[in-house]
Amino acid sequence: METEPSEEASTSAHEHPSAECLELFRHLSEYIDREIDVVAYRVIEQHLKDCPACRICLATLRQTVSLCRSMHDSSIDIPETASQKLHQAIRDYIAAAQPFS
Repeated sequence: METEPSEEASTSAHEHPSAECLELFRHLSEYIDREIDVVAYRVIEQHLKDCPACRICLATLRQTVSLCRSMHDSSIDIPETASQKLHQAIRDYIAAAQPFS
């Protein structure tokens, strides 16, 4: 079955996800935060030029980071009962994970 020219233009030149894509995913947060060395940064830049799917993943991660930062900056009051329930759930989880003596 032949593909339409528009479909060919929208796909990457390699299988997705390739080993290179998976390696990129491992370093995408560091890339966004510029916490990687210059060589690795350039390798990722080149990969992103050649891989539309990874560009979409990058855009999605950037949007997620932006939303998380905006949530962090807003003041949201968490009821004391929610905090108490969370602490109790953690204590219960830890107690259940302890081997029986």
